[in-house]
Amino acid sequence: MDRAQSINLSKALSALHLVSAKWATIDLGPGWGFSLDNDPNLIAVHFVLDGVLEVSCTHDEPQVFAAGQSFILPNGAGHVVRTGSGAKLSRLGHVGAQEDEALSAFEGEDSPVHLMFGTSRTGRPAATVLSGQIGLTWPEDLLPPRALLPKLIVGSPGYRLNSPSAEEAVRSLREMADAPGGTICLARFAHLLVTRRLREQLLQEPELVSANPRSSVAIARVVQSIRMEPGRAWSVASLARHAGMSRSGFAEKFRQETGRTPMEVVSAARMDMAARLLRRSREPIKAISASTGYSSSTAFIRTFRRHFGQSPTDFREQSGQD
Repeated sequence: MDRAQSINLSKALSALHLVSAKWATIDLGPGWGFSLDNDPNLIAVHFVLDGVLEVSCTHDEPQVFAAGQSFILPNGAGHVVRTGSGAKLSRLGHVGAQEDEALSAFEGEDSPVHLMFGTSRTGRPAATVLSGQIGLTWPEDLLPPRALLPKLIVGSPGYRLNSPSAEEAVRSLREMADAPGGTICLARFAHLLVTRRLREQLLQEPELVSANPRSSVAIARVVQSIRMEPGRAWSVASLARHAGMSRSGFAEKFRQETGRTPMEVVSAARMDMAARLLRRSREPIKAISASTGYSSSTAFIRTFRRHFGQSPTDFREQSGQD
């Protein structure tokens, strides 16, 4: 990242101001979960306090999070949080709004609302998650549209189930939520977490900082579509049609606003999908190659090695899948 980008990043992060927050502590019984609607004006933040949860956005493979871990949805994508596949889902609509009932903002609540699905106050839940939706000012003159960011960002990747760090994180969060003024402290903590993880994400993708801050809706929509369906047979021509632009005009505008070519973004999204499948499934390399949009395993392996510096087989072995 060059000096100009660093200055722009600092200005952008300093302009992220907290304007609203809603919180709920949610207990889930075995075979239960909940869904949250898409809301591009809010950032969803979840802290797993107990148990293990699967989280998935539309068209994406589920990710698994254990007690002590957190995850962020910076563009407010709709998603499902559950104790396992096939779980019965309760539609929240928004955090703390059971069956779309309105919930006052954090200024009027001293502690998170307590919700229970598939469990009771006397029973032990299979999992507990502290969930919030926060509103932040988004400096559009300094940051790219949220649609250009990943739908889900891991908030605390270093935690592992039953590790001392995870136990300490859970204990601290429970104390923060239960004490007087809990909701405002949680909101400030989430604000800091989101700011930190956003900085890390933009440091990994500095081209987003230098992108045209008023990126067109059409380009943002194309990037979102690529991330939702990376295995689709995308081409510059098909992406241009998706944006409603000519091929040459689209390619030039896309490069101006993202710093990358359309097919570079497609390739990166496919590699992210391939890495997830290699970590979380036992699918053969050939099947993963086809799922991620490659017509031959040879081309897939060559691209994967260039992107990650190792073969898919070596990557899987190091990730603990065999």
